Amino acid sequence: MNQFYKLGEGVEPEAYLLAVAGDKNFVYNYRPVKIELLASELCEIVPEIETTESINQLAHTLANEVHPDFYAINHLKHGVVYLHGKLPDLVKEYLEFKYKSLPELRYVVANSVILEGMNLPLDTLFIFNTYSLYGKELMNLIGRVNRLNTIFGQGENRLLRLLPKVHFINNEEHYRPNSKMENKIALLRSRVFDDLVKNPTLAAFDIEALKIPAASKEKYVEKIKSIQENEEFLVSRLATKEEEIRAYLIQSGIIEFYSDPAEIITRFDRVSSSLKNSPTDSWALATMMEKIEYVFLQEIETVSDFEVNRLTFPEARSYYENHILITQKKALNANVNALVQYFKERATTEDSKLYFGQSYGEEPRVTEAYPHFSNNVYVDLSNKTERELVNLAVVKLKMEDDFVGFKINKFILMLYDYDLINKEEYNRYIYGTNDERKIQLTKYGLSVSMIARLEENGQLDNLEFDEFNNLRATPAFEKYLLTINDFFRFEIRRYIG
Repeated sequence: MNQFYKLGEGVEPEAYLLAVAGDKNFVYNYRPVKIELLASELCEIVPEIETTESINQLAHTLANEVHPDFYAINHLKHGVVYLHGKLPDLVKEYLEFKYKSLPELRYVVANSVILEGMNLPLDTLFIFNTYSLYGKELMNLIGRVNRLNTIFGQGENRLLRLLPKVHFINNEEHYRPNSKMENKIALLRSRVFDDLVKNPTLAAFDIEALKIPAASKEKYVEKIKSIQENEEFLVSRLATKEEEIRAYLIQSGIIEFYSDPAEIITRFDRVSSSLKNSPTDSWALATMMEKIEYVFLQEIETVSDFEVNRLTFPEARSYYENHILITQKKALNANVNALVQYFKERATTEDSKLYFGQSYGEEPRVTEAYPHFSNNVYVDLSNKTERELVNLAVVKLKMEDDFVGFKINKFILMLYDYDLINKEEYNRYIYGTNDERKIQLTKYGLSVSMIARLEENGQLDNLEFDEFNNLRATPAFEKYLLTINDFFRFEIRRYIG
């Protein structure tokens, strides 16, 4: 009816949450670091649950496979798990699976990452933040509660679950001060929401309908025009090599790393021609990160992507060279331990600030390259406890994997497509090997670290592809699965039924 009724005053959010919680509760927040904070706060008010063998086993597995100081382990004592996109994919999916299957786990604190993938048996939703949630997004979020498979076919009358229990909690700790959720709640009065066309290549696109703040509108308009020009360019006839290079940059997404593509087009054309005509020993001996820096970053002043621009520094190139060739082959716990040790060493130097992006960044770091950079994207490692360093290492590994997968690998592919590196180099950096069978397994979805672990255990010969290119296991492999822990078995079962 578009009216609000005050049901009570002076109620603490924590007491309210405990009073109305269901069997399976989804506690929604927006930013990953705030999700971890909210999960910790939830554990302070939710009593410890009765310890079971399943929870003990899960805690033991996470301690062995991730780290004993991983925040999620202590949360299990209270029946709480947290999920967000900065957790390593395997850890996130494993916790999702455990939350779904273990009744002892009653609370999951997460953001929209939970909207993707499996249906969880949720019956109650608590919304602590409505940032970026509009009509459709709110309906989609609410739609995660009481999925039809939890209502029907359960052998009992659960029709009341057709009315999902949704609670908006306007807590200033997790929401902007002086902001109210009433406006977002009012959006739910309508079941019909207008489409907001954000794709600038569509005829229906109207920039005025987006209601962009005046302070950022000019920059946004420039980006929109660039996208439209690039789309029009791709359907035009390519007459020169420069135009061919520009088309490749657009299709690969590399063009997004530069404020003006003219410089990179000119340099790539000149450098690639020179290297093909007169290959040098220095180029042959250079590491992949050095090759990327030389071709895509050197003598270019229009690199606008802050992450990519870090490769202009030797320390960053060495770091990612190691990450691609060594780190990705190791188990998660070994990588966490190694990164924590690196953090400790870095914390004792004058350069104790490390890039973590806007998801976890706490302060800016002004440099000569970015004299006006004010975004909080750095964390000062010198003022963190060891437990905090461990959990920063967990999310940092995921960030680095994303950076390599979504940005660095694009450069490597372009070098290969233009014959600036050979197939052996390409395979070593993309797949971690030149073994065709291992490459086939990687293309199927198995991680480089999983393949290395299976090889170490002598199990690769017990896997084979059938005539339909599905991966199958021998009876000996099934016996092997009984000897490994639940975490590794879960990882394998994602690909081998």
